[in-house]
Amino acid sequence: MGGRLHSTEEESSGPLREAIEDIYRVFAGYRLKPHTEGCPHCVSDRDHALIHSRPLRLLESDDLNRFTFKAMTTWGDVNDFRHFLPRILELTVSGDPEWSVDTEIVLGKLAHARWWQWPEREQAALRTFLRLRWSDGLSHDPARGLGSSHSQFDADSWLCGVASTGEQVRQYVEAWQQLGATRTLGHVAAFLIANPDLLTSGSLDNAFWDKGDPQTAVCASEMRTWLTACMGDPTFQAQLAQHYQT
Repeated sequence: MGGRLHSTEEESSGPLREAIEDIYRVFAGYRLKPHTEGCPHCVSDRDHALIHSRPLRLLESDDLNRFTFKAMTTWGDVNDFRHFLPRILELTVSGDPEWSVDTEIVLGKLAHARWWQWPEREQAALRTFLRLRWSDGLSHDPARGLGSSHSQFDADSWLCGVASTGEQVRQYVEAWQQLGATRTLGHVAAFLIANPDLLTSGSLDNAFWDKGDPQTAVCASEMRTWLTACMGDPTFQAQLAQHYQT
C-alpha cells in the first residue's frame, strides 16, 4: 500500500489489502497522460498540478478529492479514471480524514464508466474488492457519524454504493444475514438508526438510493424482512436495547 498511511489503514484484513494490490496490478496499464482534459471553467491549473504532483501510490487525499468528484463528467475520460482508480479505492477505505468523497459517489462512478463492459480481469478484481470490503467492514465497529475507515465501517453507505455499481445487492444482504444479527449487532443498530422507517414503511433514507431502481426495493425488502424477524426474538430485542443504552 502506498502513500501516506492513516493509522487505521494497517488494521484492514490481509485479503482486503491483497485485493487492493491486485487492483493496482490489473490497472497498471492505464498510464497518466501529460494532460488530463477537463472543463476549463471547472478545473484549475492547480487542480491539474495536484494529480501530477506525485506517483500514483503517493497521491494524497487532497490531490485526488476534486478529480474523483468530477471524473468523467467535467474532468477526464474513462481511461483517466481507470488510471487513478486503484488509489481512489485505497483512499476510500483508508480512514484518512482528509478524504472527502462519499463512498456512494466513488462506487457510482463505476456505473458511469460502464465497468461491466471492461475486461473480465478488471471486473473480477473489483468484485473481489467490493465483497472483501463488505465482509471486512462488518467485522469491525460501526462508523460513528458519516463515512468509514478500516476500523469503523458504515454498512448503510457501502450497501447503497454497491447497489449504485449495478451489482446485485441481494448477495450482500445475504452475506450479512449469514454472519447473523447478534454477531453484527452494532451494524444492525446503526442501520436502523440510519433508516428509522425501514421496519414500518420499508423505506431507505440514504439520499443516494435511486428510488426508481429495483435494487433499492430489493434491499429494502430483504433488510426489512430479516430485521423484522430478528425483532421478533425477545432476546435480540433486549440485546439491541442494551446496545442503544451504552
